[in-house]
Amino acid sequence: MTDMKKTNNNNEQQQGQVQTLRMQSTDGRNNQMPQDEVQQTISQTLQDRSDEFDPKKEQAILASFADPDVAQKASNELKKMGINTVQIDRVSPYPGQPTQNLRNPITGNIPSLGELTLGMDAISSRDAGVLMAADPSASGYATTADDVSGEDILLTAVVPKDKVEQAVQVIRSHGGHT
Repeated sequence: MTDMKKTNNNNEQQQGQVQTLRMQSTDGRNNQMPQDEVQQTISQTLQDRSDEFDPKKEQAILASFADPDVAQKASNELKKMGINTVQIDRVSPYPGQPTQNLRNPITGNIPSLGELTLGMDAISSRDAGVLMAADPSASGYATTADDVSGEDILLTAVVPKDKVEQAVQVIRSHGGHT
């Protein structure tokens, strides 16, 4: 009975922390990142550390970058500071993974304009393909191909509360936005 109560308290703490992180992720420049992908990243990080995460002693930092190499440099510097839980992901407003096989548009099987011009593979349905093709990025009328403000790299770090300011300074010194 006591173990069950302890498990329920841990779940409530994690849910409260996820809610807090969700609210933190919507400020400033991060507000254009798809909420479900941010939520998935946070949930995965918390799940990986569920037995050791303490919201009273740690805080998650979410930062966006335009270049994955710069985000990796920031991650390396954070790890040198002793911050071991750092994750880098790419976020996109489109479903699926980028296509790896280039097809000949004349003879190949191209399910939608969105798959051809946006480079997305495994579009879930015809409806999703139609919506992607209607995007200005697919037609060539958009100024950029990314709808995530050009900063589609998400760095997530779980940091001890006494190192938060120092970690934010490291991230910002590498051009990241928190």
